[in-house]
Amino acid sequence: MTIAAALLGEHALLYTQFDYVEQALLDRMTLSQVHCQAGMLRAALESHAHLEDELLFAPLEPYLGEANPLAMMRGEHCGIERALATLPRIVELSRARAGLLFVIEVARRHCAREEQAVYSLATTLLGSEESNRLCDRWAVRRGISQLR
Repeated sequence: MTIAAALLGEHALLYTQFDYVEQALLDRMTLSQVHCQAGMLRAALESHAHLEDELLFAPLEPYLGEANPLAMMRGEHCGIERALATLPRIVELSRARAGLLFVIEVARRHCAREEQAVYSLATTLLGSEESNRLCDRWAVRRGISQLR
């Protein structure tokens, strides 16, 4: 398995979490539930983004030079993390719901851009040996066994 495939699999789990939270928000979550869901989403997204930065973006940078999408992707990671960090301080339920829905929308678009631009670059630029080695590191970091 390649590093791009591993991270794409994480995106699939994030999309499921996004869908669940969006539906639960429509079903009238309380403020504490909104804050709890924001915290779980923050943990999942931060963990994913840090692995992406380390195991995909850093190895790709030498191939991309000046004009590359990685700076924008990293900036979006930071923006999403900041937005999720501010949600627990919102005490008005409607604003907290709207804020969480907005973060989910931004994160969903961000993941799609990564899949279209960055993951396809990884497949093209990283050789299969390096991509598999990076995936092995991902598996260790996630605490799972990887089958080849």
